[in-house]
Amino acid sequence: MIKLTLPGPIPSKKNSRNIFQMQGRTFNLPGKVYKKWHAMARNYAITERRAEPMNVKGVQIEFYFLDKRGRDLTNMAESIMDLLVDCQILVDDKWQCTGPVHLIPCGIDKINPRAEVTLFMM
Repeated sequence: MIKLTLPGPIPSKKNSRNIFQMQGRTFNLPGKVYKKWHAMARNYAITERRAEPMNVKGVQIEFYFLDKRGRDLTNMAESIMDLLVDCQILVDDKWQCTGPVHLIPCGIDKINPRAEVTLFMM
């Protein structure tokens, strides 16, 4: 089992996009808030990197929120799963590589908002 804590509010990659056109082509890139979070969270996730990316038999993500504002857990989980793939902790974030993914809202923690990720080994 691998446990990983990602501090701070988790931004939604999907909802913080920058869309622009250049030379007749449309580009859709992650926004500044996501990029800043990804760079910070990468420092925490990289410590759990193994020699090879792995498949796991399950993922559990516990969310502790900054406030009562409504949030989409699946969008926040997508940000975390993409981070784990980018850091080469997981082979991929498709279900065949992750097993079941459990998203658990754990309430509000104004002092220490975070996501606690548990990867269950095969």
